Amino acid sequence: FDLDHGESCALQCAQGRIAAADSTMTTTCEAGVLLDPGPQCVSPGITITPSSLNLLEGGDGDVFYIQALTPVYDDPVTVAIAADDATAVEILDSDGNSVSQVQFTAENWNSPVTITVAAIQNTKVASTDVSVSVGFSVASVNTAYSSLSLEPVTVNIEDDDYAAINVVTSGELSVSETSSSLDACDRSNDATQYVQYSLSSEP
Repeated sequence: FDLDHGESCALQCAQGRIAAADSTMTTTCEAGVLLDPGPQCVSPGITITPSSLNLLEGGDGDVFYIQALTPVYDDPVTVAIAADDATAVEILDSDGNSVSQVQFTAENWNSPVTITVAAIQNTKVASTDVSVSVGFSVASVNTAYSSLSLEPVTVNIEDDDYAAINVVTSGELSVSETSSSLDACDRSNDATQYVQYSLSSEP
């Protein structure tokens, strides 16, 4: 930074803080360094919104946004993305390609990155809706960023599969008016069980 009267002065922020995007030098300094001059230095930040998504299994999915709130200078900042159940969701970039990280640089730090989460279709019947956590970790040579901890995005998935029973008989089936039985194959949840059914006439 250059002072109005021509003196050169370096801005040095305290550990864990960085120079703000609109930093300007309007005061004097000693020994060429101005230490952490209040609003000239800021704590780094990355925001992820929204904090939760509600999806339908096999549907188009929904999006969240990752954005750096403060400048990224010489050292890029990488945000890794991972779901705690990769069989339940897929994580995609704006082009529909699988993505596991995004990177912020001096050129793109103030542009939000769009991430799509889609629930993978399957044939399993869930007793309750599924909840998946998409977590994040930050890496950078700049320790002001690498020390950041980001909250996960919670993904709630509505199951679209229903239990079904297929009745299977071998040969000819005979049913009397009073009672009879047959063997059936229960195929819900990809499981096979044989069940005995009894029939009776109504009074």
